[in-house]
Amino acid sequence: MKKHLYYKTVVGRKNPLTEKLQDFFLSISSYPMLLVEVFLRRNMGERYFSLSHAVKLAVVLLLVPTVLHFTSGQDWGETMKSFWSMYLFAGLFIWFAHKRYKETCRPASEFDFSRYSLSAGDVFPFFKSVKQADDSTNYRKIEILLEPLLILAAGVLLLLMAQFLMGGMLVLTAIIYHQHYDIAYKQGDEFVLDMIDEMIVNRDFSRDFIHDETSSTGFRTRFTKKPSLKELREELNNRIDKLSGNDDEDDDAALVA
Repeated sequence: MKKHLYYKTVVGRKNPLTEKLQDFFLSISSYPMLLVEVFLRRNMGERYFSLSHAVKLAVVLLLVPTVLHFTSGQDWGETMKSFWSMYLFAGLFIWFAHKRYKETCRPASEFDFSRYSLSAGDVFPFFKSVKQADDSTNYRKIEILLEPLLILAAGVLLLLMAQFLMGGMLVLTAIIYHQHYDIAYKQGDEFVLDMIDEMIVNRDFSRDFIHDETSSTGFRTRFTKKPSLKELREELNNRIDKLSGNDDEDDDAALVA
């Protein structure tokens, strides 16, 4: 389906700054999300899981409390007492990251046609009991709400145990995790709505522009003036279709009808 020129120039306009900010957030959020995804997900796609990112995060997890140790003047006993959760988390993170890496490995000379390489992985099995009305797994609720709540609960528990650095990091990660998937799902919704609206415009534009017919979908063209002669309207409509490359209007109408 090709876009109608009117849709591209009038109906389909969006805020480019908002889209760029959302895309930027989605790209940078991959680092903090990886902190918890190695625990929450299995069988990630080989282009989704990044070993280099995991190594960098592991270094940061080990380096931060070590640097704080030398700057605070504490002995190692006090440092371990203050940051035991971060050292423990770092050890578990390295182990689980290694497991995730082994799951994504494949022979260099082969490609796996049965696996989506950008897959975010499988959710916890008990999360799959969360269903939608059609009895399918409600991944939207799992990724936007349940997984972030699990991360948040872990962070709050550590805060209550006076592990403020690791607890605060997990609370922040939970917020980022929620926001990441909330934006991703909204962008998916926007994509589908764009396709639907594009099909409606392709079907109803000519009816409104040429024949002044009111669309039952709520679509209407917005022109201050239109040619009074039907022949001139048809000529303009054909010109718009050619500029749009909109040769498959009948197919679009059949899909919407």
